[in-house]
Amino acid sequence: MKESRMTRPIKFALVFIGLSALTALSPQARAEQQAPDYFVEVMFNTTTAERLAQFCPTVTVNAVHAQLQSEALVNRLTDEGYGDVTSFGTLAGLEEGVAELQAAFLETHALAGAGPDRVCEVAQAEIENATALGAYLMVIDG
Repeated sequence: MKESRMTRPIKFALVFIGLSALTALSPQARAEQQAPDYFVEVMFNTTTAERLAQFCPTVTVNAVHAQLQSEALVNRLTDEGYGDVTSFGTLAGLEEGVAELQAAFLETHALAGAGPDRVCEVAQAEIENATALGAYLMVIDG
């Protein structure tokens, strides 16, 4: 089923609204417990996939994969004693860790100031190379 440009943002917003809420951090809470690396990586992948899809008209976020990863992440964090879903965003180092990974990704792939063609090349390479980030993306059938 082909999805329209109008449904892409709506679908994405529904899938990632929960993850986006996790990043609202209070300064006091940040100092309490360190975000595990796997949490930082999942947040990097989801937010970076969103940005790639936003600037590349031939890819979209794989909503099914994102939802499954979100559920697995919540379960793992809960099982490992990081509290409940309302406290995950308060883990120390989350914003900083995601920002570091994104900066490295932008530099590695020469994406600063890049146009849609370059963004699409990078997104397509992530998909073809079956990277963790690429799993969050899918090609839109034309």
